[in-house]
Amino acid sequence: MEQQTRPKYRHAVYPGKLPKRITWKPVAAIVVLVAVTYAVSQGCQQAQIRVSQAQAIATAREQIRFDATRTQIRFVRSGFGTSSYWAVSLAEPAPGGLVYKNLVVVKINANSGQVAEVIREKNVKEEGLSPSPTESGPQASP
Repeated sequence: MEQQTRPKYRHAVYPGKLPKRITWKPVAAIVVLVAVTYAVSQGCQQAQIRVSQAQAIATAREQIRFDATRTQIRFVRSGFGTSSYWAVSLAEPAPGGLVYKNLVVVKINANSGQVAEVIREKNVKEEGLSPSPTESGPQASP
């Protein structure tokens, strides 16, 4: 009767070798690398924003000729070079509150503070900010 021989390796995935133990040094190095990467990315992002929200709103108010009672500001990135902009919406509601009498969106470069674009709308509905039927032209009759 022949004796069965056992394989020379102990683990099926690594023939001839036992799996290595995970030590704390590589894990600590990865954690430090992730922390440094995060810190650098946040530092670079903040360095690109040289214009504050208050400065952007003040610059936008210089571009309008009405008394805006509603203000909204958003930080926007656009383009391949990821240019940073503040989009400041300034609005004056019409009597009744369902339509804006004046609505202006001013796009301001967050690095230089220069006005990149001014979009002016008149008689805009508050819901979804779409033009009112009287401003959009004649409607098709059914």
